[in-house]
Amino acid sequence: MPDMIECIAFKGPNTPDRGYTVRASYLKEPLSADALIEVMRYGEIVQSFVFPAYKIYNIQAHFGEI
Repeated sequence: MPDMIECIAFKGPNTPDRGYTVRASYLKEPLSADALIEVMRYGEIVQSFVFPAYKIYNIQAHFGEI
């Protein structure tokens, strides 16, 4: 799926939360309504999934609670 990434929307937090960080990337057409979410622990991807792009900032805002 890396060839479908348009650009990175955000990544963080700057200080990992229990070793976890997240990166959200906007996708190219025809998936532009979605975003790729990658959850990393100590820099290694442990989970990735497609999520509606308009909801991605909820992940960033509540990352410490997830």
